[in-house]
Amino acid sequence: MVRSHPAWWEQPTTQASWRTWFPVGFAHVRSASRSTLGPTALFVVIVVSCLCCNRPHSWKDLAMKIACSWSLRSLALAGLAAMYCVPSFAQSAPFAGLAGAWTGSGTISLSDGSRERLRCRASYRVNDHESGLQQTLRCAGDSYRFELSTDVVSQGGRISGTWSESSRNIAGSIEGRVSGGHIVAAVGAPGFSASLSLTTQGNRQSISIASQGDIRNVSISMVRS
Repeated sequence: MVRSHPAWWEQPTTQASWRTWFPVGFAHVRSASRSTLGPTALFVVIVVSCLCCNRPHSWKDLAMKIACSWSLRSLALAGLAAMYCVPSFAQSAPFAGLAGAWTGSGTISLSDGSRERLRCRASYRVNDHESGLQQTLRCAGDSYRFELSTDVVSQGGRISGTWSESSRNIAGSIEGRVSGGHIVAAVGAPGFSASLSLTTQGNRQSISIASQGDIRNVSISMVRS
């Protein structure tokens, strides 16, 4: 039988025919590069596209390319899932890694210029959803001691709650932000204000408190007990 038109496997291989034979040609790769896929996922997309986008030479080739298409789509979905699920998990557990007991030492600087070494202990309790934190920090030196308690919750990276210092019977509010094991907050009470910074890296933790009152600066380094 004489064919009036060339068969599909005899047509010239052009960029247009690639897009015709297979729905994940270079146009889709360019679209993926403009998306929010990470570098690794985009590399996999490009490699699989190059393997899939050659002109089919038989029905067997066509079947393999259809299977390849579904594999590529699965990889793209996996990349999107990794991109969106991991950050949401990180945001849902802002106080992960804090729970437990910590011990260490530090220094306190007072408004009269004196400076004293401290021995410190801290305990952290995190609620079941890891969005609420209760902290107790006890420090003592040769002539100075304090016991600080905080109770905060996190929502969308912001923290808010209350604090108190039992030895001086003072209490107030605390507001700030938490991200990646780092907490920065402003502490306030009638006639008193201070800034607090807490950084946790694995089993090590550092705390810094600065104010313009009798206590000018507290710097503490601790390890998990």
